[in-house]
This record gives sequence, structure tokens and C-alpha cells, in this order.
Amino acid sequence: MVFRDNFVEVQPGFLVDPLLKLRVHFGGTSGLEPDQTLLCIGYDPEIDPNRLLVPPSEEDRRIWLMSPLTAHLVDVPTIFQSRRYEEIQSVSLFWSVDGDRIRYKIENDVASFRLKAKTIENRHLPEVSDNGRDTLFYAITSASRLTALKAYDFRSARFAGVKSAEVWIRSDVLIGFFKLSPAEFRSPEPGWVILSSQEIVR
Repeated sequence: MVFRDNFVEVQPGFLVDPLLKLRVHFGGTSGLEPDQTLLCIGYDPEIDPNRLLVPPSEEDRRIWLMSPLTAHLVDVPTIFQSRRYEEIQSVSLFWSVDGDRIRYKIENDVASFRLKAKTIENRHLPEVSDNGRDTLFYAITSASRLTALKAYDFRSARFAGVKSAEVWIRSDVLIGFFKLSPAEFRSPEPGWVILSSQEIVR
């Protein structure tokens, strides 16, 4: 199965596919190294294409108004998430700024990816679980479209020299798990390929 690209970056660092009910974003801080993050893949059966952003709840507004550091958020829409949302998988990666590009380097091996794909398939979610490998490929290649990571907004003046983002994976994963030919991808260094690259639009 080949997914059609329907991801929309509803807020910097958050992609939503309203048709497949998928969400991809960076997350996780506990136990991670400073240059490490998680690419989280979530599923929410209640995602509505016409309701990707919603007003903050009254509880959130009350909490944010308690601090001058967060008071400006009271009228900022938030990403819709129902009580049925679940994170179905995550992939660890290391990120760095290399000249005029952001590099996301995924070090998982073939065995790790096979386990992740099997876990997705065992969820029995519509379309998403039909082929865990295709779902992972869709989510991971789309990561180059994310324009923010933690507190870093790559469209800001601080990163004015950064022009693009790249997702790197190991060559053996490309061949042994994704069943693709390295000849179709650029190899920036031995043992690695650039799976996807995206210009950062400001």
C-alpha cells in the first residue's frame, strides 16, 4: 500500500493526516540526550478535517492566565485531540544543524523497525494497520516537513541560514526493511542514505 500525502502542518512541529487520522510530531524529553528526540506517531479516530484546531479549554485558559509567561496563549488555538487518541509508535532520532540544513538521523536497525511495524499491525486500525512498514515509511519521510522541534522554530530569525531539513536512515534499513534500492537515494556518508529532504518555507 502506498499512502497519498495528506499531511498538513497544523502548527509548527505537528503534522496531521485528516483522512488516515494520523498525527506525527516531535516529543519526549525524559531520559533523552540533548540532541535526541522522539518522532511520535499517533492515531485519533475522531479527527475531523474541518476541526484540526480548536479553542483552548476553559481549564487551559485558567492555568495559562495564572502566569505572565503563558498568558498570551489564552486565545491561541490548540491541536484537536480526543480522549481516544493513542500513540501507536515512536522512533528515536538525533538531530543537528549542519550548515544550511537540519539533519534528523534515525539509528534504529532492521530488527527494531520490524518490531515497530508488527506493533502497528496488531492495533488493527483502519488502513494504518494494513501494512506497518508503509505506515512507518509515510510517517518518517514526512518528518522532514516539520518546522519546529522542542523550543526551536526553524523558520525563526535564529535559524535564518537553515534552508532545508533531511531525514537520514541506515542503508541496511533501507534495503532490509523498506525493501528499497540505495541507488534511488543520495548517500551523504558510508552506511547512510537521505530518505527525504524538504525546503523550509518562511
